[in-house]
Amino acid sequence: MLRKVSEYIYIGQPQGIRRFPDFTTADSSTAGLLKVAKFNSITINVDSAWSEDVGQYGWIIPLWNRSAALRRPRVYPRPDIAFSTVAEGQGDEAET
Repeated sequence: MLRKVSEYIYIGQPQGIRRFPDFTTADSSTAGLLKVAKFNSITINVDSAWSEDVGQYGWIIPLWNRSAALRRPRVYPRPDIAFSTVAEGQGDEAET
């Protein structure tokens, strides 16, 4: 007997932090205003029914679904994600 226990997205970045631009050879202007994305929710519950195919080689899935969260708020809470932009703080390397 096989039973599905849960579906989730796991954020594999150390401490849930991703700095932009995320390629060492990329110019800092390629990331626009985004400097850092921090996922305070490392494991995010999802439902594969929310997903869509993207062409022949992939799929996308939202990290949160409002209607599912209204029905089951303990299972699908809104993910805690913070963004830092180059416009925040003081100085050239300011972040919040």
